[in-house]
Amino acid sequence: MEEHAHGLPPVQPLHQARPGERVEIVALEGDRERRQRLMDLGLVPGTRVETVRRSPLGDPILYRVRSTLVALRREDAARVQVRHLAVEAPGGPAAQAVTRSHGTPTGPVTPPEA
Repeated sequence: MEEHAHGLPPVQPLHQARPGERVEIVALEGDRERRQRLMDLGLVPGTRVETVRRSPLGDPILYRVRSTLVALRREDAARVQVRHLAVEAPGGPAAQAVTRSHGTPTGPVTPPEA
């Protein structure tokens, strides 16, 4: 994936994200009614989304939005502009932040000695 100015990945429609990819919503396109419907589903700029799977014929596509699964038709997903998130190693800063938010230790966990 190429980078745009300022080192950010390019913006693309949500329907282009492959299963397992995580993206962040940048903008919503379309008339007011369509944008409102997407926002009602939790698809608002700044929200992180993971593509879970595509149906056998490729439409609809299943996404994880926060802790909810949302199925969108390709036509609707094309109205959601996203940017890929940087891939991070397990236990990196984002994983530690999630661990801290749940009130559990952030460092490596070692089993108790027998």
